[in-house]
Amino acid sequence: MKRFAWLIGVTLLVMAAGCKPAPSETDDTPPKPAAVAFEGTVDPKFVGTWKTAKETSCLDLRKDGSAQILSAHPSPRGIVKSTLEGSWLVSGGDLLLRYTVPHQTETIVKYPATLSGNKMILVQGSKSKESYTRS
Repeated sequence: MKRFAWLIGVTLLVMAAGCKPAPSETDDTPPKPAAVAFEGTVDPKFVGTWKTAKETSCLDLRKDGSAQILSAHPSPRGIVKSTLEGSWLVSGGDLLLRYTVPHQTETIVKYPATLSGNKMILVQGSKSKESYTRS
């Protein structure tokens, strides 16, 4: 699970932002995350291979709406690289990514996105921003 730490962290932030307080203090059920609908369009302006400066993340957003998500992060055993296949859409100013981690349920994440030529900034959580450059 460590190999997907950054994706899981962002997903948890998105889920936490959509949670509401329990209706009563005696309710022991965990809060349910806000559902993200995978609706939008494939926007040609977003098509391309996007990499972070240190190449710790790469998004290959293809013109058919398919996507490949690559990440690399340090672990006690060295750099762990992971690859996920999925799909992408744009809705308003948001980039939506849909993928399935093997043996788990489908995940949909929404990132507020700013696109300017070959630069893309994705907002991850309330304060974190990741800058990508199209290669």
